[in-house]
Amino acid sequence: MLLTSGGLSSCEDFLTILPTDQLPEENFWQEKGDLENVRAGAYQQLAAGGQTERILLWGELRSDNLTLNSVSNTNIMYLQTGVLQPSVNMFDWSGFYTGINYCNLVLEQGDKMTVPGNEVDPSFTRRDWQTTRAEVLALRALYYFYLVRAYRDVPFVTASVRTDAQARHDMPEAQPGVAILGELIDSLEANVKYAASNLGSDYLNKSRFTKQGVYALLADMYLWRGCLLTNFMNKPNHGKVNMTDVLAGSPSVNPGTGEGEGSGEGSGEGSGEGSGEDNGNGESGAASSRADEGTASNGSYVTKDNVPIDQAYCNELAKYCFAKASEHASTVIKLIDDEYRKELSEKNNVTEEEKNQPYPLYFVSDERAPFRDEPYNNIFGDQLSRESILELNYDGTTTLNSTVNNYISRYADGAWKLQTMAMNNAIIASATTVNPTVGFGKTDMRLWETCNYKSSDVSKPLTKFVAKNITFTDITDLTGEENSTNYTSQRTSDANDAHWPVYRLSDVMLIKAEAIARTSQVSSEDLQEGFRLVNQIFKRCNPALVPTSNTDESIDDELRCDRVNDDYGVSGGAFTKTQSELLTLLYRERQREFIGEGKRWFDIVRQVEYTNDPKTVLTTFITLKTEVVNRLYDIYAMYVPIYSEELKVNTSLKQNPVWERYSKK
Repeated sequence: MLLTSGGLSSCEDFLTILPTDQLPEENFWQEKGDLENVRAGAYQQLAAGGQTERILLWGELRSDNLTLNSVSNTNIMYLQTGVLQPSVNMFDWSGFYTGINYCNLVLEQGDKMTVPGNEVDPSFTRRDWQTTRAEVLALRALYYFYLVRAYRDVPFVTASVRTDAQARHDMPEAQPGVAILGELIDSLEANVKYAASNLGSDYLNKSRFTKQGVYALLADMYLWRGCLLTNFMNKPNHGKVNMTDVLAGSPSVNPGTGEGEGSGEGSGEGSGEGSGEDNGNGESGAASSRADEGTASNGSYVTKDNVPIDQAYCNELAKYCFAKASEHASTVIKLIDDEYRKELSEKNNVTEEEKNQPYPLYFVSDERAPFRDEPYNNIFGDQLSRESILELNYDGTTTLNSTVNNYISRYADGAWKLQTMAMNNAIIASATTVNPTVGFGKTDMRLWETCNYKSSDVSKPLTKFVAKNITFTDITDLTGEENSTNYTSQRTSDANDAHWPVYRLSDVMLIKAEAIARTSQVSSEDLQEGFRLVNQIFKRCNPALVPTSNTDESIDDELRCDRVNDDYGVSGGAFTKTQSELLTLLYRERQREFIGEGKRWFDIVRQVEYTNDPKTVLTTFITLKTEVVNRLYDIYAMYVPIYSEELKVNTSLKQNPVWERYSKK
């Protein structure tokens, strides 16, 4: 699994982070710095061009956000037309498993280095290790989360691979994505209390997992797991939903207790629901080697406690997941708001607007032109902002953001240069209106944040990540002749230090709104909060629509929009909006907010999992050509194929059934 092209060529290469040419590995793990170096390598591996490129390919380029600038790139053309060929190396996952292997090394060695009474480094205590372990468990979970969103079912490896022979021998089978998420959630729930709240600087707090990041990841994984569990029994190849589930009637189930052999509850720190014998990392040590004893077509699954895995079980578990997604998203919002309130308490001349913000978002505070686009300038220009939760770092010197350079846009010789992708004109087709259903309105600053709207190019070049500072002269009509938008500074292609956002505040706000939209029997108050979360993001991006007082008298008739009003959806004293309307609204808001960030296609996959109805989702939530929709008839068509070279190395794997027809025989 670690040997295919596109990743590292061998396990010996993988271990070059260790000084194996100078001393045996067992002599390497002798001080805290050794462990920290490998942990840093795990982050660097995720930030490497190969991984962020695939995040963009898997999570964005299949969607309707961007269009191919040149048909010469046939691989992306096939990707966008629904013809996914397993032989193309964009489907090579080896770089992700290399990062997972780094994490597994840290988890194993950190535990050994800090055995109470036998610590190898006096400055590295068991308490220090608990904090590091929580962080690395989160990083490994993020790696797996990307794989589950892209492939659905993948091998789940929790032990490090040190030799080529071991990699060839193990050949782990793919495990159900829903079960993998359950295992990851359990380990993080057991360890999040140990995660650091502050690592000492904005750079460290935003580029590594802190409590904020762990809770954000948990909220996202709970949301996904809830959607995977919904309609579960009607989905193809449904089977176990927890890693410890077994086939009913299997010899591994004890008929007296219903417990599988060696499936104790786990003990000590790191044990969680569904985990077996605890290996100190918050997971069952058998998770990486246990293979399915069959498929759902050959029998039904039961939990380790002999509870049937049926739709009632899955529905109840899905309900729990959506509740936890909302709870953890609320925790993140509060943590960021607490920091914001602390900043205000230390600031002179705090305005009423700043004190009364319901969420700690950036807003345009200028009262006269030129208006500074403070949200974008802080988040994407200065970076490491208050709204950032986790972002992958590039310094523009030793590490360039090649994914932005090659796929998004370049700025060179004083001009924007179209690269592989361009803006989909359908997103800007209604930009002269105030609040279009799809895409940006004329007062939405994200119009210019995302693309150079006035470019003479038929397909507009993307500006996100490349622009550093944006100002406007007229925010009442960003499409009009009176407006002059200035990109006052840009990142040049030879020094592109654009960070890659993994989680930010608006993401977590919309995760919470979606969890509310998917929760059965939601209260009117919670539903109203869901709309408020979505509309607050719209409001901050459309400052010209916001009245300066509690009335609309300061707003011209053509700029009136009920989405910016506090009583949105209220009629006759009652809230009249529905969960279905909330889901549609937040999906359109997510599309506007996260263009180019590798999220749009994953959003569509999540909705398909929830409904188990690909055709309806692909015709109502996204704009694709009819021939593309017709190719994506099956839920597995929403996922990518396993790289054909991987199948040669690991003969235990089976190709995604939808893409088998494109495999070379």
